[in-house]
Amino acid sequence: MMKVEEVLRKLRSRGGRITPQRRAVVGLLAGAGRAQSVPELHSALRQTFPDMSADTVYRIAECLVEIGAVEVFHDPSQRADRYEWVDRRHHHFVCLNCGEVVCLPECPVDKAAESMQLPEGFTVVRHEYQAFGYCKTCQGARSAKVADSAEASDVQERPSSLKSEAAGPKSRRAARKAPGVERNDVRRSSVQ
Repeated sequence: MMKVEEVLRKLRSRGGRITPQRRAVVGLLAGAGRAQSVPELHSALRQTFPDMSADTVYRIAECLVEIGAVEVFHDPSQRADRYEWVDRRHHHFVCLNCGEVVCLPECPVDKAAESMQLPEGFTVVRHEYQAFGYCKTCQGARSAKVADSAEASDVQERPSSLKSEAAGPKSRRAARKAPGVERNDVRRSSVQ
């Protein structure tokens, strides 16, 4: 795990100035304990740095990714990237409904990677894994919705839907025929 001062030294060694804004973004990510999007970071920094743009936050976060202090992953629920301080390599479960991100306790890819046959000449340096689905709360809400919609469909009148299903194929056959012409007549006329 990189310490804040080590990260600031790395930034400085790459020619970056250690501005109060950079120090604040580093401190915020290091102390958060969770992944955050640029809008979340920007919102948290607004009181201290009212003139700081979201663009600046993004550029600082990307610098931190480049030096390996922060990991970035795409969060489809927010249609945004999230940045997380690297305390250890780990992977995430992302709820597609509410956007909750949970760190996975172990990597499901590590064991598979041991037996993986790589193309000749390739060496794995690192890998990424994200699992997408629904958290417990959102699963409960989805189950309740499905149950409500199933209950509502049971209340609908069945006979009218059965009539329309039965009429379907006949009406399709009728549409294929030209009015007043039998199928055999069409074949004969095309032969002559």
